[in-house]
Amino acid sequence: MFGVSGRSQHYLVISMKNYLKIEVIRRYIRLSFVLVAYLIGSTVVGKADAINVGVRADTPPFSSRLGEKENSTYSGFLIELCTKFLGALNEPYKLVEVRAGNRFDGLRDGSVDFLCEPTSLTSDRLDEFAFTFPLFVTGLSYARFQEVDITRKSKVIGLVANTTAERGMTILADGNVFGELVDNIFDQHGSIIEQSTSLFPSHVDGITALCNGDVMYYIADKDILYGLVERVDNCNIYLARETFTREIYALTFLSPLSVDFKKLPEQQKSKITKLFWRIQKEIFSFYQTSEIDIIFQKYFGNKVMSDELRKFYEIGNTKHAQ
Repeated sequence: MFGVSGRSQHYLVISMKNYLKIEVIRRYIRLSFVLVAYLIGSTVVGKADAINVGVRADTPPFSSRLGEKENSTYSGFLIELCTKFLGALNEPYKLVEVRAGNRFDGLRDGSVDFLCEPTSLTSDRLDEFAFTFPLFVTGLSYARFQEVDITRKSKVIGLVANTTAERGMTILADGNVFGELVDNIFDQHGSIIEQSTSLFPSHVDGITALCNGDVMYYIADKDILYGLVERVDNCNIYLARETFTREIYALTFLSPLSVDFKKLPEQQKSKITKLFWRIQKEIFSFYQTSEIDIIFQKYFGNKVMSDELRKFYEIGNTKHAQ
């Protein structure tokens, strides 16, 4: 992203849109065959260890911490879904807090069996990770002060590192979000000026910086932005209504195609592979129910489910399929 001009990348994204969709599907199918083959060939048995589930503290309404870390509980739309799926498996599990910056490391070293937090399914990530059936769709958006003061000595943009927001800066710039500030973000070659951006370890840190005036814009997925702002008092900011990308959330496992998976003990490999398919089955069964409306309302309040999201869930319901 840092070596391609904003305009050029925008046109590249548009021209390759259909190709990327096909590529994601192709890799997903290939991974499915590998998982099935490994599951059939696995002969390791033994007493099951607790399932370690990676969750986030800073991504309401999907996954957030209630209370201090030492005596905390976790809540959110995705947390409730995962609790439901895991309850059906009738096996012990524990929630392990991760951050955007280290969540994939937990999968790689086996300390986390899967991630239950808003990780977007992307073509690049399919090289290393396996994603379940999707559970939510949203899009990248932004928040800013009601009136942006270009003379203010602040960083222009804030975002959480190691998220899809990093590639989103160019897309938002091409949408003329930053106006005349765009020259403060990109140099004459279209590369991002490092001094214009602040990378934060968590969304709580990022939204706090925005409210304090340390950054002028904060980029994140739209529903996470709305969830964060609801928890902040006396912060006069504008929340954009539009989205600029499509972010599809799914539960994330380490892929058997990855180098790190091959390094895991055989029992751990077997555990992860079987767990993936058992969770898949529970998600598919969930698609066939009407519970999604109840859970959605619980965490999104009076917000109306978008037509896109409604269709997203209807596609997974095969009750009336021919």
